[in-house]
Amino acid sequence: MKNKIALIVLFALVSIQVVNAQFLIKIKPTAPRVIRVIAPSRQHVWVDEDWIWQNNTYISRGGYWAAPPHHNSIWKQGHWKNARRGWIWIPGHWK
Repeated sequence: MKNKIALIVLFALVSIQVVNAQFLIKIKPTAPRVIRVIAPSRQHVWVDEDWIWQNNTYISRGGYWAAPPHHNSIWKQGHWKNARRGWIWIPGHWK
């Protein structure tokens, strides 16, 4: 029983680290030019730049409209952070 609990705790810790993984790159990519279309509603917020890690590289998701999860939510824009050996994308999130 103790072994099962220890295994579950270890798996949870490893899973948390994988979710929070950040990928370092040498050259920061430039964001593609995006045309902002009309918002679907007054509640939607424009997410200007967003990058995802896919196939060992960052892929731009371009700009898009996103609906806040709660009435008073505020979108904190993602940004590139200059690290010691390259660049890391810090994703945007709702506050």
